[in-house]
Amino acid sequence: MITHNLQKIPPILLLLRPHQWAKNVLLFLPVLLAHRFMELPVLLNVVWAVGCFCLLASSVYVLNDYLDVEADRRHPNKRNRPLAAGTFPLKMAPPLFAGMALTALVAAYALLPRAFTLVLFVYLVANLLYSFKLKHIPVLDVVFLTLMFVLRIYAGGVAGGIEVTDWLLSFSLFFFLSLAFAKRVQELKLVMDATPESSGKIRGYLPRDQACITQIGICSGMLSVMVLALYVRDESITEVYASSHILWLLCPLILYWIGRLWLLTLRGGMGDDPVLFAVRDKISYLILFGVGAVVQAAYWLDPALFR
Repeated sequence: MITHNLQKIPPILLLLRPHQWAKNVLLFLPVLLAHRFMELPVLLNVVWAVGCFCLLASSVYVLNDYLDVEADRRHPNKRNRPLAAGTFPLKMAPPLFAGMALTALVAAYALLPRAFTLVLFVYLVANLLYSFKLKHIPVLDVVFLTLMFVLRIYAGGVAGGIEVTDWLLSFSLFFFLSLAFAKRVQELKLVMDATPESSGKIRGYLPRDQACITQIGICSGMLSVMVLALYVRDESITEVYASSHILWLLCPLILYWIGRLWLLTLRGGMGDDPVLFAVRDKISYLILFGVGAVVQAAYWLDPALFR
């Protein structure tokens, strides 16, 4: 059924992976947490920034598929990707990558602060390093994937002229490190389930590494909640939130989401990507709504109501 549905989508659209653009919503996070989403110039800048990131990210996916075409042809799911399946000309991938990457950088230079263009260029260089070398080095590959998420958040702050706090960067680092390890565990499980007798390396990982990277991933998720708890205890947040103690409710919400994600991952039900899993998951939307409601309540409610 999935393969049949994929045949209805133009190959170039599959190659660009627009569903992955959901990750770039992270650029709006500094604007939302600074409560400046009603300022049109700031919001417009971040919208342009998201567009540039989407274009550049798609160019990187094209390059990755071009470099991994032989490995993808042996993968149970990735063999259906356009370059691996032969539905998009392999020789067209390099010029498509170069054209999209250059367009994203030029648009950023023309429309946004110069510092954002530099961040976007760093994102491109980091992805090139990852694609050509680092994705085959265990643990380092996951660290770089995590930094790509953190860099998105920082880029959103740069585009909107908003300072990104150390608290947000610290939380994001541990949170997305947990998600990146979950992705690797899922990939290991997928290949092991398809070929149980396999003992070879998968992106530099061995099947017996699954227990170790699972422990690191779960611990990273718990550390992100600890950072959040320390932030809620910080007296400086009373300058931003009228009823900052309400923010404690964020901790059980995030704990539940991370715990459920890892439970589903170990059961093999998370899918290929934890971020895309969240985009399709109804429970994740409920958690997101709860997080938004808690943050807004802490910002707007009069502390006198709780005395």
